Amino acid sequence: MPNLSLDRAKTAVLSMDIQKATVRRSSMFQERNVGQAAKSVLESARKAGILVVHVVIDYQPAFFSPRNKFLQKIRIPVLSAPGVNVAELLEIADEVKPVADEPVIRKPRMNPFFGTALESMLRSRDIDTVVLMGVATEFVVEAAARHAADADFRVVVLEVVAPLFRTTPTGFRFILWTIWLRSPLRRIFCKASEIIELEGGTDDG
Repeated sequence: MPNLSLDRAKTAVLSMDIQKATVRRSSMFQERNVGQAAKSVLESARKAGILVVHVVIDYQPAFFSPRNKFLQKIRIPVLSAPGVNVAELLEIADEVKPVADEPVIRKPRMNPFFGTALESMLRSRDIDTVVLMGVATEFVVEAAARHAADADFRVVVLEVVAPLFRTTPTGFRFILWTIWLRSPLRRIFCKASEIIELEGGTDDG
């Protein structure tokens, strides 16, 4: 059993923004074989009875604001370019597609808790720990970690499956270290292998 201690009944794995548009923009996603690592994590979580939740970028112009620099400089230009197939770009990557009735949360902004039913869904299932993975650390993963920690969830971030767009791997721990400084809650950085090992272990919450 790995050092990571999780109560499976109270844990959810959040697979975030692993979509065709974001995957194509992240060179590190390819270089670090993130897709296969993410696939292994989800498969092991399912076998261990851990809830898997998919969080995806949604195209919702009603939420667009001229004051939001990220939307104006990145998301809107990418999704509004001539000849772009928005539906295709927003498809979940093949490696991490939902299985059966796994919930899919469609978010209008960076933070997966903003303007969505994510938190109420987690609370209704008595989830107190969220394991985060996605594209990318400095965007959705960081936003989710900050919100979840402030909302009293225990936060676990998977290093191998949280690639960055523009910074080095060292930047991963710096970003999460800043979250550590700003919250009194316990956080863990862990390898994808630690979640994968839970498949054959026992509950230790």
